[in-house]
Amino acid sequence: MSNAPSNPQTKVFYGTEETTAAIIAFLNNTHSTMSICADSTWPSVVMGIEIFKTQFHALKDRNVKSRFITNITKENLPYCKEVMQLGELRHMDGVKGGMGVTETEFMATAVLQEAQLLSQVIYSNVKEVIEQQQYLFEALWSKAIPASRRIREIEDGIQTETIELIHSPSKSLSMYKDLISEARREILVVIPTINAVRRQDRAGIFKLISEAARDRHVEVRILMPKHQSSKELSRRLKDDKNLTIRFFEQFEGSKSTFLIVDRSVSLVIELIDDSKERFEEAGGFSTYSTSTPGILSYVFVFENLWLQTELSKKLKESNEQLETANEQLELRDKMLNEFISVAAHEIRNRVAPILLTAEGIEGQEEDKERVEIILRNARRLQGLLQDVLDVTKIDNQTLKLNKEKFDLTELAEGLVNDAKRQSKNDRLQLLCEGSKGTTSAFADRGRIMQVLANLVGNAINYTKEGTISVSVKKEGSVFVVSVKDEGTGIAANIFPRLFSKFATGSSQGTGLGLYISKSIIEAHGGKIWAENNSNGRGATFTFTLPAQDLEIANK
Repeated sequence: MSNAPSNPQTKVFYGTEETTAAIIAFLNNTHSTMSICADSTWPSVVMGIEIFKTQFHALKDRNVKSRFITNITKENLPYCKEVMQLGELRHMDGVKGGMGVTETEFMATAVLQEAQLLSQVIYSNVKEVIEQQQYLFEALWSKAIPASRRIREIEDGIQTETIELIHSPSKSLSMYKDLISEARREILVVIPTINAVRRQDRAGIFKLISEAARDRHVEVRILMPKHQSSKELSRRLKDDKNLTIRFFEQFEGSKSTFLIVDRSVSLVIELIDDSKERFEEAGGFSTYSTSTPGILSYVFVFENLWLQTELSKKLKESNEQLETANEQLELRDKMLNEFISVAAHEIRNRVAPILLTAEGIEGQEEDKERVEIILRNARRLQGLLQDVLDVTKIDNQTLKLNKEKFDLTELAEGLVNDAKRQSKNDRLQLLCEGSKGTTSAFADRGRIMQVLANLVGNAINYTKEGTISVSVKKEGSVFVVSVKDEGTGIAANIFPRLFSKFATGSSQGTGLGLYISKSIIEAHGGKIWAENNSNGRGATFTFTLPAQDLEIANK
C-alpha cells in the first residue's frame, strides 16, 4: 500500500454512527502495522463493544503487527488480558485520550468513555501528520513498560505511581506560579474554559508566562478556548516572540488545566466550579508528577490538540476560500452565459438578412461564385451560433424537448437523400437501412435530426472514398441508430474526450457537435457511443432511444 495517498485529507467525524463507521473503515484499511496509545477506558471499548472486538480480531487474522499502550489498572485488567491476545501491550501512567496510527492513516479522540461508542474523532491520511504520530508513538513505546510486569505489580499489590495529590487550591496556585518561574526551556499549557483564562489572568499567571518568554527566552505554547476575551489576551501578549497562543472550540469533557514544564514535570489542576471568580474557589485537587511516562502522555495530548487546532484552522480557511471561489465561478459563468446568449442572438439577427439577400440572388449567373461563398460562410456561422446557444442551454440545464410521434427510418432516409444531393464527391456512397412502420418514435424530431445530421456530416468530412451507411432498427425496448463510415477513424488522442466540449480532430470544427449530440440523446434517456471499425477502416457512431416513450404517448 502506498505511503502517499492520492487524496490527502484531514477530517473530523461527529456522532456515534458516523464515528463508528470511520473507525471501522480505518481498521479495514490496515494491512501491515497498527499502533495505538489510549487511556485506561480504551481496553473496555475495544473488548466490551462487539463490533470493535470483531474488527481487532480480524487484524490478528490478517497478520497485522499490533502494538498497544494504555494505562493498565485493577479495573481494566480483564480487558487488558484479552487485548494481549491480539498484539503486544505496554503500560504507561496517565495516558489521556486516544490515538491510532497505521502505515497510511491516523485517527485520534480526546475523550473515551468505558465500554461506549466514540462520539468524535479526527482522521488524517496526510503523510506529514502520519510521520509525526509514528515518531511520537515510538517515543512513548520506548518509555512504556511491558504489560506482564504491570499486571504482576497489580496482582501483587505493588504501588508504582510517582505522583503527589494536592488538595489545597491555594497550594496548587502557588506551585503553578513556581513551576512557571522555574521553567528554563519550554512551557506547555492547556486551559479548558474562558472563565479559567480570566481567573488565571487575574491571578498573575500570564504575567509570569510573559516574563518567562521575554526575559528567559522560554518557548511557550498555550491552548485556550476561542473567545473575544482570549483574543484580547493574545493581542496583549503578541510582542512576546517566544510565546504562541492557539484557540480551540470550547468542548464538553475534561475540565482541567494542565501545565508541562521542560518536559520533566506536570501539574494537572481540576476545575470544580467554573462560575467562581477566584482561582482558589473554582479549583479542586491537583496532581503533581515527575513520572516520565505520565508527562509524555500529557505531551502527547497537548501535541495532538495543537495539531488539531492547526488543521482545523487550515481546513476552515480552505473551505472559506473554496466557497468564495465557487461563488465567483458561478457569477462568472452566469455572466458569461448571459453574454454568449445575447451576443449569439444579436449576431444571428444580423446573419439572417445576409442569408435572405444571398438566397434571393442565388440562381443568377452574375457573381454566382461570390454568392455561393457568402451563403456557405453565412450558413456555417449560423450553425456555429446555434451550437453556442445549445451549449449554453445544456450548461444551464435549460435544454427543452418538444416530443412528437415520427418515424426514425423516414427521418434518416430524408437526411441521407439531402446529403446525396448536396455531396460533390462521386467516390462516396450513402446508404440508409431501416424498416418504416416498425421504427415509430416519440421524441424531439428536430433535435434527433440535429444529432443525425451531425453524425452524417462528420462521416462525410472524414471519408474521402467509400460507403457511409445509416441503419435504424428496434432491439427490445430501444431503437438503435448507427452511422458507419469508411474514413480515417477516431484518433487515439481524441477518443477519451470524444464527447467533451471542444474535442475535435479537424482544424475547421469547433468540437461542440458531439457534446451537444450526447446531451440531446441523454436528455431523451438514451445513450451514445463510438468505436473504430474492426477492419481498420472508419468508425461507427451509435445511439439509442427508449421505445417505451411511444407506448406511453399512445395511452
